[in-house]
Amino acid sequence: MAKAEGYSIWIIPTGEAYSRLCMSIENISNACDTPTFEPHLTLAYGIKGGEKEVSEKAKKLASDLQQFRLKLDGTGRSNEKFRALYLNLEENELITEAMDAAEKLFGKECRPNYEPQIGLMYGDVSDKKKSEMLEKFVRHKNIAFIAERLYLWEINNGPETWKEIADYELG
Repeated sequence: MAKAEGYSIWIIPTGEAYSRLCMSIENISNACDTPTFEPHLTLAYGIKGGEKEVSEKAKKLASDLQQFRLKLDGTGRSNEKFRALYLNLEENELITEAMDAAEKLFGKECRPNYEPQIGLMYGDVSDKKKSEMLEKFVRHKNIAFIAERLYLWEINNGPETWKEIADYELG
């Protein structure tokens, strides 16, 4: 599996959305022998720098953003290892504003080059297996949550070694 490195800024779902997404990720992981990970929306990744500097910027970003609602909106798949299966998010100008603010603080090279989404599986799995997993384990219509906090994660190597560094309340 490809390796990630540096730091990443995430929004992690809350409440029922968090519970249901964790269950889907775990079920898919067990069925496909792929890594588990926290469900999250990536605002920035591959951030370079010292932990203190990155943490201060993440804290500023959180204070500049207000809480906002996110709603899951359909599924997707890719041949990219960190986007094998994912859930799209309903279009929302507040997500775009959050990603723009993260880009301003951390640089364009740290902005995801895809539409906002929450991953369900990382790995190299056949399209047939991806379809089976979507049909068997993904039931996320009409699920929404409030983005309440930003999370700073160290993402060196694969998901099994990623660790949370800090979290900050929005607003």
